[in-house]
Amino acid sequence: MVPLLVAVLADRPTAGVPAALGAMFAGINDRPGGRRSSVSRVGVPALAGAAGLLAGSLLPAAGPPGAGVFVLPVLLGALGLLAGALSATGPVASACGTQLLVAAVIGAGMPLPESGGERALLFLAGAGWALSLRLVLPSHRRTGGPFRYDGEREAVAG
Repeated sequence: MVPLLVAVLADRPTAGVPAALGAMFAGINDRPGGRRSSVSRVGVPALAGAAGLLAGSLLPAAGPPGAGVFVLPVLLGALGLLAGALSATGPVASACGTQLLVAAVIGAGMPLPESGGERALLFLAGAGWALSLRLVLPSHRRTGGPFRYDGEREAVAG
């Protein structure tokens, strides 16, 4: 919400769409657990999502002119096979594969004035904003201090 609001206030509402998508996908990938491990649980899929958004924005231009109707489904299908294979290797990789494919489809079907590279960077900025909130804000589940970790200290203490 905040990345989109900032873009609207800066008179660039289309720049807020990829940033808001990045923040939304980062929020989806935020699972319970330690703050330190959330960097990989949220950050790695965000990188995959940015790569998917970049690939998706480049896919419609692939192939000869006018052949996009036939080429795009084949390329997205191949990307789906790659994302599926990636998803089978673990929970973080599953989030990576899902974000890669979903962001590629969104990038292929969302005409924006920003280039593919700008879209990917804006996506990462939105995800980075959500991740920074995860790392900086105090936990709502713990009491006794404003910046308690979410289980790391109890796990180390035995």
